[in-house]
Amino acid sequence: MRTNGTKNLAIDGERAPIIRKAFELLATGSYKTDDVLNAVNAMGLRTMRGTPVTPQSFSQMIRNPIYMAWIQSGQNRAKGNFEAIVSEELFAVVQDVLNGRRVPVLHKRVSEDFPLRGFASCAKCNRLLTAGWAQGRGKKYARYWCYNKTCKGVGISREGLEGHFVRLLGMMQPTADLIAKLPDIAESNR
Repeated sequence: MRTNGTKNLAIDGERAPIIRKAFELLATGSYKTDDVLNAVNAMGLRTMRGTPVTPQSFSQMIRNPIYMAWIQSGQNRAKGNFEAIVSEELFAVVQDVLNGRRVPVLHKRVSEDFPLRGFASCAKCNRLLTAGWAQGRGKKYARYWCYNKTCKGVGISREGLEGHFVRLLGMMQPTADLIAKLPDIAESNR
């Protein structure tokens, strides 16, 4: 979030998708907070001063209701008149995971046919995408689509979405520090 010159808050187009991804990763209950922080810093998340986000700042960020468009001052909370980066549902799940109250059940199996199912999210409603085979005229087509039946914000071929994902990965440049930590991160996620 940033001010847009009129002292109103507006979404920062560069940081918002990375912040949303941090919430999504934390909501799974599969990642430690430090691992998510390392990942989003590697994706390019920076402070307004251009430095990597510190653990203390990250902890404050993922507990700040402003990302779901709520402004809080002490015990008072009011709905803001700006767009949310994460849904209230996603924010609540992350708070539960952080507080140890609930760890989501991960019953989804990774599919070789659709590796991004349950990982990539809809650009319109922020729900995770599902995938399957759509029947055409005499042929089946691999597709990803938004799980929210009323949204229909995303409907894309497997080749299209996975191609976008590969191009996105090609733009990322991990830091030497992150590369050095990868074996430890992999070991901790076993």
